[in-house]
Amino acid sequence: MLKQKVMSISVVIMAFLCIALSSNQNSILVKAAELDLNCFESGSENYLERQEDVIDEIAEERTAVDQKENTDDDVNLLYKMSDSDVENYFYLNKWECGEKNTSAAYEVTNPVSYLHKNVDKSTDTYTVSSKLVTGVSSSICNDFSGDNNCTLTALFNLMVYYRNKGYSRIPSNKYSLYNVIKKQAINLGYTDKSGLSVTKNNNLVTNTWTKGLGYSNGSGSTTYFWNKNTVIDYISNNKPVIFSLASGYYYNHSIAIYGYKTYTNTRTKSKYKFLVVSDGWSRQQRYLAWTNTGEGYIGALTTVNVPSKKS
Repeated sequence: MLKQKVMSISVVIMAFLCIALSSNQNSILVKAAELDLNCFESGSENYLERQEDVIDEIAEERTAVDQKENTDDDVNLLYKMSDSDVENYFYLNKWECGEKNTSAAYEVTNPVSYLHKNVDKSTDTYTVSSKLVTGVSSSICNDFSGDNNCTLTALFNLMVYYRNKGYSRIPSNKYSLYNVIKKQAINLGYTDKSGLSVTKNNNLVTNTWTKGLGYSNGSGSTTYFWNKNTVIDYISNNKPVIFSLASGYYYNHSIAIYGYKTYTNTRTKSKYKFLVVSDGWSRQQRYLAWTNTGEGYIGALTTVNVPSKKS
């Protein structure tokens, strides 16, 4: 297992090197060159930790380059990778539903508390406005059989919304609906042990609509090239989305995003947006610190395109 992880890490390093070469960014190459594999005893903890550190440094450099090239400060570093390299990146990050990255961040249950702790003064007050897509389910992974089923659960929560919007072929019984989704996931390679590859998210949505529910169309679309305004626009247009993260508190986990709240500081007039999510772990609203909070994320954004007819 350790050798497999080392090989996966090496593949990711090579992927970043290829990206760097294509962009002619010498600083990224220097970062990669700092990783002297002969400096560490193969299989040691220091060996793995140093490789992961360098990957993080390369990722930061790559993101900085993309920010300049695209004049957008939220460009996702995965978008130039092949599917296999994306899979390796998530494998490196130990893709498992329920794996909380408490060392990197913490669960946001109260945006005001978050702002007081991380951004503003503890005495600051805020006005709040909200945009919520009502009807999205708050079911959790443990409601259903199987492990590593966070993407399946996130899609389930969105499909409940579309059933409420009148798509009558979607079963009203929660277990019947989940089994439709799980069957399509299994056909795409899902197992309790390894979950579903993030590169198959779009196929899962498409196949659930067409093969699972019998619609003539309807599809999913996954992108690694998104920015924070992209997500806000989807929610503003009543389109909840699936977000599969490879960083932050929800790393190695898929969540359903169905709203956002804007907090305006009454003293400074600064505005902060927090995404409202159904995270598959709690039935209560949870949040992602989003705009002007200093938080950034790596992940895949999957949208649902509904069938042309509801029945």
